Amino acid sequence: MLASSRVAYCWELGGGLGHVTRMNSICNRPEFSSTSFSFVLKDTSKSQYISKAYKQNVYVAPCYMKSPSLQISPNFAHIMWRCGWQNDDNAYDLVLAWVQILKRLDPHYVFIDYAPSAAVAAKLLDIPYLFLGNGFEFPPAESPFPSILHNQKVARKDLLHWYNKVNKTLRVVCKKFSKTIEQFDLKDIFEPQKGLILAHPMLDHYLNRQIQIFYLPTLTQVNSETKNVNNDLFSNKPYLFVYLNANTPNLVESIRMLSAQFRIEGYIPNLNLAQRNALRFIGVSISDVPVPVSNIIAKSQIVICHCGIGVVSHAIDSAVPMVLLPTQTEQSMLAHTLCKLGVAISIPKAASSHQFVNTVNLAIKNREIMQANIRTQSNKYWENRLIWKEGIGTYIKEYF
Repeated sequence: MLASSRVAYCWELGGGLGHVTRMNSICNRPEFSSTSFSFVLKDTSKSQYISKAYKQNVYVAPCYMKSPSLQISPNFAHIMWRCGWQNDDNAYDLVLAWVQILKRLDPHYVFIDYAPSAAVAAKLLDIPYLFLGNGFEFPPAESPFPSILHNQKVARKDLLHWYNKVNKTLRVVCKKFSKTIEQFDLKDIFEPQKGLILAHPMLDHYLNRQIQIFYLPTLTQVNSETKNVNNDLFSNKPYLFVYLNANTPNLVESIRMLSAQFRIEGYIPNLNLAQRNALRFIGVSISDVPVPVSNIIAKSQIVICHCGIGVVSHAIDSAVPMVLLPTQTEQSMLAHTLCKLGVAISIPKAASSHQFVNTVNLAIKNREIMQANIRTQSNKYWENRLIWKEGIGTYIKEYF
């Protein structure tokens, strides 16, 4: 039903390769073989990993240019407040920019990937839109939005405070566009029929959703032509897969220490050439471009990552335990859930090399137990929360 349609795919907040992985996977599906996509991206440099993106159909997304405050957000409304919705003028300018882009592109549909302001613009223009995210970007349509801090007790009055602040701004923005426009609340942007969660149900950041949600299976990864992946079939050492940021404290020393016991492959963006060569000299294969994640994870004993949902999804699919070093709110939130389920161990990003190595060894020691937990929890969540089919076209027909 999307044949020969125009779709605007919007990404406004967050970062990381997971967003473009999602885009690439969706755009390459057979349902969209004749669909024309325009990509409005926060980070246009990552468009190189989207096979349907080229110079003429990639645009810079409107986004709040100032660095958000370092406060921990109690709910999604506070995230919006930090990222441009602090006052009426900021929010209006943000939504106006999205309105102008969508008017120019004139799409039949808008796909929203962590772009709440784009959703507001689409709603104001009465363009059908669909959220495609990992759950975190698609909060339950409730007033107030629930807490995203599972390991902390957040008072309802605090959740309501931030919801009401952003909701008040939203009403002012709507009136600025038209005094006769039908008012809508913040929760109405996230209506249950307007979203798909592209992750296993056990990875949904809001496990207590009161509505039934459509889940799609883990999507395919970004392909890479990298030649740095090492496949030593004669090594007796167990495999580790490392996907961390180059600025992780003590990272190179920790990997060096682990290399005595493990065969290590990884993807560490922005690791300098001297460090990569030093690690390669001791048999550690680290790439600075995306690698075939699912293939490497499938042969790994442990996955070490920041708890990005893409890598975690592949680990769950392959029943591989994880060591997690979360750096962002949504990563900490997901890591807390995974540790409670007994499928991962979490440590601070600033952990010492000895703590890093000891945690990996602890995971190896309990690997079989953690694997069993992954399989048990996977089955449990599919049974209890399942509304799941293979084709994305089935869902889109439900909405449009």
